[in-house]
Amino acid sequence: MKYILITLMLNSPITYDNEAICNLALVEVKKQDDTALCIPAGETQQETMVLNFFKMFESLQKIEMENRSVEITK
Repeated sequence: MKYILITLMLNSPITYDNEAICNLALVEVKKQDDTALCIPAGETQQETMVLNFFKMFESLQKIEMENRSVEITK
């Protein structure tokens, strides 16, 4: 899960690949901005679409395998 560093010092939040890296940056930023914090980043619409595509692909593969096993048993 990605994490966002939010601080008044920056125009836009910075996204980090994980909480540990975000917290390392947070230690340094807190020296200048005590209100800074790291929060989990939500999924973007693009990430959600990709995840849904792979779920659909896996479902289609499962259906295909089930159909093959039915044909073999006939």
